[in-house]
Amino acid sequence: MPESSAFRITQVNIRAASEAEYRAIYDLVREANQEFEPDEPPHSFEEVLSEWHNVPPMHRPHRWLAWDGNRVAAQLQSGYNGESQDNLHLLDFFAYVRPEYRGRGLARMLLPHLLELSRQTGRHTLHSWSEEHIPSGEAFLTRLGAHKALVGHENQLLLSELNHDLMKNWLANAPRDGFELGFWDGALPEAELETICELLEVMNTAPKGDLEIEDRRITPAMLRQWERATEARGNKTWTAYVRERDSGRFAGYTEIYWSPRRPHLLYQQGTGVFPEFRGHGLGRWLKAAMLERILSELPEAKKIKTGNADSNAPMLKINYELGFRPHRANASWQLKAEGLEAYLSRHP
Repeated sequence: MPESSAFRITQVNIRAASEAEYRAIYDLVREANQEFEPDEPPHSFEEVLSEWHNVPPMHRPHRWLAWDGNRVAAQLQSGYNGESQDNLHLLDFFAYVRPEYRGRGLARMLLPHLLELSRQTGRHTLHSWSEEHIPSGEAFLTRLGAHKALVGHENQLLLSELNHDLMKNWLANAPRDGFELGFWDGALPEAELETICELLEVMNTAPKGDLEIEDRRITPAMLRQWERATEARGNKTWTAYVRERDSGRFAGYTEIYWSPRRPHLLYQQGTGVFPEFRGHGLGRWLKAAMLERILSELPEAKKIKTGNADSNAPMLKINYELGFRPHRANASWQLKAEGLEAYLSRHP
C-alpha cells in the first residue's frame, strides 16, 4: 500500500461533480454506509446522486478527497447554513477513511483544509460526531483534543413489537376537549408558515449537553428550501400537530420522513411540546396518532429509527414504553479551531 505522500488531495463540488467523481465518491459512501448501518441494504447510486444534486441552496457544503489512483481512500466533509443568523461560530465536519487505509495519516492530511475554511468563515467552534460501534472515529476525535459534549443513541422500534394496547390507551385518553390534532403531508400551509416556524423551534428545548449551540431560528424561506429538496429527492414527510382550542396556539408536533425506495424504514424526526403545555399527555397523543396512521397507510413499514440524547428522560420514557430500544450509541464532539491548529502544528 502506498505511503501518505503518494495520495492526491482534491476538493469537489458535490452539487456539480463529474460522472467519474460521483462514481468514485459513491463507492466510498456505499462502503461507509455499510459500516455505519450494517443492518440496512445499500443505497443505490441514483438515490445518493439525487441527495447530492438537491442540497438546499442555504447549505454550504465542502468536501475534500484523498485519492489512491482512481479510488477515493478518504474524505472530509464540512458545511454550515449560509442563510442563518444564529450559530455563526459553528462549523460541522466529518472525516471517513476506508478501513484498509486507516493509520496512515489520511485524515491528518485533509484537516488543514478544514482549518482554512474555519479561518475564512470565522467559524471557530468545530462540531463532529462518532458511532460507538466504529471506535476509530472516537479515537480520531480524541487525538484531535475534541470534547465529547453530548451522548445519545439511535433508538429503534420494530413495528412488530409495538405495544398496541398502550397506543390505543393513549389515543383513548387524549385531551381532545382542550386540544385538536391535525396532519400536514409534505408542503406546509402558506397561511401559517410563520407560526409553524415558531412551532418547530420547540426543538430548542431539547438537551444540548455541553455543546456550545445557540437556539436555532427557522425562517419560512428555510422551510421552503427543505421542502423543495425533500420533494426533489423523492422523499416523503408527515407532520402531526396539536393546537390549543381556546387560543388557537400550536402546542407541539412530531414528524416522520421516509423514502418510497426504502419503504420498510421510517425516520422519526423532531417531537416536541412547549413547556407551558406539558403534563397533558400531548407527546403521547402525537406519537400514538402518528403510529396509528403508519400502521393504516404504510403497510410495508417495518421499523422506525430516531435519535435521542441519553439525558432526554421525558422523550425516552415515551419511546421506551412504545417499544423503542437502544440500537447504536453515538456522541457529539466539539473542538475549537485553535485546538485543531495546535494539533496540526504538533503533527506536521
